[in-house]
Amino acid sequence: MHLGSKTPLPPRPTPAPHSTTDPRARLVPVKGEGEREGGGRGGERAVPQRDCPYNTHAFSLPLYLPAPTPLPPCLPHPQTDEDRKNNIRLQDLVDKLQLKVKSYKRSAEEAEEQSNTNLVKFRKLQHELDEAEERADIAESQVNKLRVKTREVGAKKMLAEE
Repeated sequence: MHLGSKTPLPPRPTPAPHSTTDPRARLVPVKGEGEREGGGRGGERAVPQRDCPYNTHAFSLPLYLPAPTPLPPCLPHPQTDEDRKNNIRLQDLVDKLQLKVKSYKRSAEEAEEQSNTNLVKFRKLQHELDEAEERADIAESQVNKLRVKTREVGAKKMLAEE
C-alpha cells in the first residue's frame, strides 16, 4: 500500500519469458494480455524502443534468464567424409599459400639487400665524383692563376722591350 492511501499499488511489470536481453528493451503495456488474468491493467512485456525525449517510460528492469542448458552431443554428420575432404583440400591450399608467402618474403628480403648494396655503391661513387669535381675546380683555379701570372710577365717583358 501507498503511504496514506487506501488503494493498492499497481502490480510490478514482469518481463515475458521470451523477451530479449537487448539493453534498449523497455517494459511497455501490451493490450489484450491482461484480460486473461482477470482484467485490470494490460500485460507488459519487453519491447525494443528507441530512447527519445518523448519516451514517457521512467523504469527499466533487468532481465534475469536461467543459465543455458548444454547441447546434447552431436550425432555423426552424414557429410563428414565430404567435410573431411574439403578440410584437407583447404589445408593443402593454405599450406601452398603459406609457401608462396614465404618465397615472396624471401625474394623481397633479397631485393632489399640488393637495393641496399646498390645504394652504398651509389653513395660511394657520388662521394668520389664530388671529390673529383672539387679537385677539378682547384686545378682550374690554379691554371687561371698561372695564366694571369704569365700575362703579367708577358706584359712586363713587352714594356721592358719598348
